[in-house]
Amino acid sequence: MKTFIDKVDNVYEAYLIGKINEYDIDQNSEEGNGFLKVEDGYTLKMMKYNNCPESKESFTLSVNYNGTLANIKSNGFYYKSTDCIIY
Repeated sequence: MKTFIDKVDNVYEAYLIGKINEYDIDQNSEEGNGFLKVEDGYTLKMMKYNNCPESKESFTLSVNYNGTLANIKSNGFYYKSTDCIIY
């Protein structure tokens, strides 16, 4: 998929690179959803979800124009519960 995208030239492709690397968008929280266009690509705020115990961890990451992830930083957990979500 990354090869198909080639040059990342919009935020949707940047989010897709994050998704390919197991990050996700939290549509209900600014802690897991946001972006900033920067000189060499995009800085994204995304999250990782765990279902047992249910938790969401916020990350800030950079996606440059060639699709490389860099500067991955955890911003900590913004949601934690003791419940397990079983599918």
